[in-house]
Amino acid sequence: MLKNKTLSSYLLFGFIWGCLGFFLGCLTLLGPVRWVVTWARDNKLSDSAENWSVRAVIILFVIFSFWLARKVAGAAEKTEKRVLRWGIPAGVLVLALLSLSLFMNPDFINKTTAGSIDTANSASIDTANKGFTFGPYPTADMLAQLKKEGYAGVISLLHPAVTPFEPKLLSDEQKTGKEIGLAIISVPMLPWISQNEESIQRIRAIAAQPKGRYYVHCYLGKDRVNVVRRIVAGVDKALVSNQTTTSARRLDETDRFERGPIVVLGDEVYLTPYPTDEEYLGYLIAAGVNQVVCLLDPADPESQQRIKDEKKFLNLYKIAYLSHPIPETGNDEKIEALLDKINGLPRPLVIHRFFSDSPVEKKFLAAYWKRFGKPASSN
Repeated sequence: MLKNKTLSSYLLFGFIWGCLGFFLGCLTLLGPVRWVVTWARDNKLSDSAENWSVRAVIILFVIFSFWLARKVAGAAEKTEKRVLRWGIPAGVLVLALLSLSLFMNPDFINKTTAGSIDTANSASIDTANKGFTFGPYPTADMLAQLKKEGYAGVISLLHPAVTPFEPKLLSDEQKTGKEIGLAIISVPMLPWISQNEESIQRIRAIAAQPKGRYYVHCYLGKDRVNVVRRIVAGVDKALVSNQTTTSARRLDETDRFERGPIVVLGDEVYLTPYPTDEEYLGYLIAAGVNQVVCLLDPADPESQQRIKDEKKFLNLYKIAYLSHPIPETGNDEKIEALLDKINGLPRPLVIHRFFSDSPVEKKFLAAYWKRFGKPASSN
């Protein structure tokens, strides 16, 4: 009996923690996490600082949800009232189901976080592009409006691996599109987890031979649509206006990456550490960097693999890549040779090794400023 009682206690706690955790997790994502990210970006914190801030919120959420679940489970076990013994687990299940229904309704979340999402007036919709409109998940009414406005189709970046929300939302979208006669083109993407080679090639093929105007969306219309925007820009510059997108992060908006500081060398020329995947997508790919110069030395096996991976990755996004190894010693000629090339390279231009504050980078920085002078903001 004791064993059965102990097992039932664990099962009850697990059930309550799971339900409460899901409910509180949804509230945390829509509230504290969003507030922290907005604050971090408004104050130009580095990706590393932003990530650690979000992790701190998540750790507090886990601790609080665990503590609360223990209290609630304990109350359910100790009560002698049958209505409470069954009512407490039923109550937390209802909260979890309400949270699930909320996330299955991106229209409500988008209106809550970004205002109206009609194609003409919403700040969350980017219509500056000549061939593509970018935004969040479209409602049935919005799909009908897109059809009325003559859109050739909708490109959905929702991914079936993001369960339980995106498979259901994609299915609903495809059903509505079929009913109203609007093509729904599924091009699933998972930034920071996959390189999305097949999806990138499909986007590139559509952009190369468009059959009209397309509406491109993910769930909230942020990171994934920025990746597509960058791909489209690489296919045909005429398809993209000069307007800078508000959701893409720029290198001059932060002074650090995870592996070291960012130094503005000149007009749209930056010395950075080797970016993480998130930094690459958030600051380089989505923000439109056109050239990367890698100073890593391929004589080092680990650096050789990084060079190979980076070259393959940037080739997918049609970003020019130059490997210009600068060794730890005897590097004066290599540095001067790179300085001779820099003026002929496209901007925005990122130059990196692994850590941006190592002796080699400091020596390169001094040589750069000696030849070209410091920008006004660095004086």
